[in-house]
Amino acid sequence: MDLNKIVKIGLITGISIITLVAITNMLFPSNSINLHEQACMSLANQMIENMEESNFDTKKFAKMNDLLFSRMTNEQCTDTEGWKKIVSYSPED
Repeated sequence: MDLNKIVKIGLITGISIITLVAITNMLFPSNSINLHEQACMSLANQMIENMEESNFDTKKFAKMNDLLFSRMTNEQCTDTEGWKKIVSYSPED
Protein backbone atom coordinates (compact mmCIF):
# COMPACT_ATOMS: atom_id res chain seq x y z
CA MET A 1 0.00 0.00 0.00
CA ASP A 2 1.25 3.44 -0.85
CA LEU A 3 2.36 5.68 2.04
CA ASN A 4 0.26 8.53 0.65
CA LYS A 5 -2.87 6.34 0.85
CA ILE A 6 -2.09 5.34 4.46
CA VAL A 7 -1.67 8.99 5.48
CA LYS A 8 -5.00 9.91 3.86
CA ILE A 9 -6.80 7.01 5.58
CA GLY A 10 -5.26 7.96 8.93
CA LEU A 11 -6.20 11.62 8.50
CA ILE A 12 -9.79 10.81 7.53
CA THR A 13 -10.11 8.35 10.43
CA GLY A 14 -8.70 10.90 12.91
CA ILE A 15 -11.03 13.66 11.73
CA SER A 16 -13.98 11.24 11.87
CA ILE A 17 -13.20 10.26 15.46
CA ILE A 18 -12.82 13.91 16.55
CA THR A 19 -16.10 14.80 14.83
CA LEU A 20 -17.89 11.87 16.46
CA VAL A 21 -16.62 12.87 19.91
CA ALA A 22 -17.61 16.51 19.36
CA ILE A 23 -21.12 15.56 18.24
CA THR A 24 -21.51 13.17 21.17
CA ASN A 25 -20.45 15.89 23.62
CA MET A 26 -22.96 18.32 22.11
CA LEU A 27 -25.81 15.82 22.28
CA PHE A 28 -24.89 14.43 25.73
CA PRO A 29 -23.06 17.16 27.67
CA SER A 30 -20.87 16.12 30.54
CA ASN A 31 -22.11 16.49 34.07
CA SER A 32 -18.60 17.14 35.41
CA ILE A 33 -19.04 20.93 35.37
CA ASN A 34 -22.14 20.68 37.53
CA LEU A 35 -20.40 18.27 39.91
CA HIS A 36 -17.47 20.66 40.27
CA GLU A 37 -19.82 23.56 40.98
CA GLN A 38 -21.66 21.48 43.58
CA ALA A 39 -18.42 20.50 45.30
CA CYS A 40 -17.31 24.13 45.45
CA MET A 41 -20.69 25.23 46.79
CA SER A 42 -20.48 22.55 49.48
CA LEU A 43 -17.07 23.88 50.56
CA ALA A 44 -18.46 27.42 50.59
CA ASN A 45 -21.40 26.36 52.74
CA GLN A 46 -19.02 24.67 55.19
CA MET A 47 -16.94 27.84 55.40
CA ILE A 48 -20.00 30.00 56.06
CA GLU A 49 -21.20 27.56 58.72
CA ASN A 50 -17.77 27.72 60.38
CA MET A 51 -17.88 31.50 60.20
CA GLU A 52 -21.19 31.56 62.04
CA GLU A 53 -19.99 29.02 64.62
CA SER A 54 -16.89 31.09 65.36
CA ASN A 55 -19.13 34.13 66.01
CA PHE A 56 -17.15 35.97 63.33
CA ASP A 57 -13.96 35.91 65.44
CA THR A 58 -11.36 36.20 62.67
CA LYS A 59 -8.71 34.10 64.46
CA LYS A 60 -11.12 31.24 65.12
CA PHE A 61 -12.51 31.53 61.63
CA ALA A 62 -9.02 31.40 60.08
CA LYS A 63 -8.12 28.27 62.06
CA MET A 64 -11.39 26.54 61.18
CA ASN A 65 -11.30 27.37 57.49
CA ASP A 66 -7.61 27.11 56.64
CA LEU A 67 -7.99 23.63 55.16
CA LEU A 68 -11.28 24.46 53.42
CA PHE A 69 -9.74 27.57 51.86
CA SER A 70 -6.79 25.51 50.61
CA ARG A 71 -9.16 22.94 49.13
CA MET A 72 -11.15 25.65 47.37
CA THR A 73 -8.05 27.14 45.76
CA ASN A 74 -6.58 23.72 44.90
CA GLU A 75 -9.85 22.60 43.33
CA GLN A 76 -10.05 25.85 41.33
CA CYS A 77 -13.23 27.10 42.96
CA THR A 78 -12.29 30.78 42.75
CA ASP A 79 -14.45 31.36 39.67
CA THR A 80 -17.57 29.54 40.85
CA GLU A 81 -20.84 30.51 42.48
CA GLY A 82 -19.56 29.01 45.75
CA TRP A 83 -16.66 31.44 45.83
CA LYS A 84 -18.97 34.34 45.02
CA LYS A 85 -21.20 33.25 47.89
CA ILE A 86 -18.29 33.43 50.36
CA VAL A 87 -17.03 36.76 49.06
CA SER A 88 -20.45 38.38 49.17
CA TYR A 89 -21.51 36.80 52.48
CA SER A 90 -22.60 39.12 55.26
CA PRO A 91 -24.14 38.07 58.57
CA GLU A 92 -27.85 38.49 58.92
CA ASP A 93 -28.89 41.37 61.13
